Amino acid sequence: MRRLPVFLALAIGLLASLPTRAAVINLDLDFSATGFVRLTTPVVAVPVDPVTGHFTVSFDNAADITNQTTGISISGLTIVLGSAIAFTYERATDTLFIGGLEQNANAVFNGTNDFTLIIGSVSTTPELLEMVYTQAGIATYGTSLFMTPPVPEPSSLALLAVGLAGFAALRRRARRAPVAAI
Repeated sequence: MRRLPVFLALAIGLLASLPTRAAVINLDLDFSATGFVRLTTPVVAVPVDPVTGHFTVSFDNAADITNQTTGISISGLTIVLGSAIAFTYERATDTLFIGGLEQNANAVFNGTNDFTLIIGSVSTTPELLEMVYTQAGIATYGTSLFMTPPVPEPSSLALLAVGLAGFAALRRRARRAPVAAI
């Protein structure tokens, strides 16, 4: 009978650790993209490599969002941006697109001051997937190489700490239990 509360606690902990779909997502990330290649012809040198910056974005992932300009900010961007910063969220793929509104947040138009940064698995473990940028009068460049990994959210670290504390408590309790004589 004593094992029932332990199993119940483990089941609740497991359910709490599963990713949820409808939630407010808050991302605060530094990024550094490198390894750009020209996506249009003719092939010439890449003008800015690496491209770095910092962004914060906050949104509810319950529905698709298109070209949203509130709840997002960017700083330290090492390329010129010729329009307002915006984001698009696709719920079906859990993908976030951050970029300028020259074309759309999830697209660039060749020869403008624009970019698109693509982030996958936004609701669980955000992963920087790709960056495409273009500058006035030059071609479009793309990369899938990122040097700055995302930092774990405090809630993930708190969940890990609770799990480790529970494990330590179970071990301590097992050590205190008297051994039955044979």
